[in-house]
Amino acid sequence: MKYLSVPQTAERWGITPRRIQILCSEDRIPGAVKIGNRWAIPDDEPKPADARIKSGKYIKNRHKMQDRRKRRGFSPSHTGKVFCDNSNKA
Repeated sequence: MKYLSVPQTAERWGITPRRIQILCSEDRIPGAVKIGNRWAIPDDEPKPADARIKSGKYIKNRHKMQDRRKRRGFSPSHTGKVFCDNSNKA
């Protein structure tokens, strides 16, 4: 079996070398082995599917947060910045 380095695999799959390292450390690339401090990826291994959530359903408490802001008197455009009024200083 022939193995590729992280930079070679990144170029082949069109993603960054760091992303390849993360996929290897998460065991998302079957057959990837660590030799010393480097990863070796089988050359016949396909790119893993993207497992990120794209629907936005992972935001569980979105409405609860909006309710809390309303009760505290924050407007939707509130940025969290606090301004000081220094006009009373001499």
